[in-house]
Amino acid sequence: MTKKKYRNGKVVTKRKVVYSRDRYGPRYRAKRNGYGHYYQGYWYRTPWWAGGGPTVVIRP
Repeated sequence: MTKKKYRNGKVVTKRKVVYSRDRYGPRYRAKRNGYGHYYQGYWYRTPWWAGGGPTVVIRP
């Protein structure tokens, strides 16, 4: 059994973000056409780490 750690009265958990190819699509070490988002050493088509909020495009 692991002892629970508390900070400010709340249980502290360590979560590591894990990339899922099935869920988010392929990623590449080298830049490719259509893969314009760079994050932690990989190129992605869409920024999955941003949290899925709305995308706002402002055109001049």
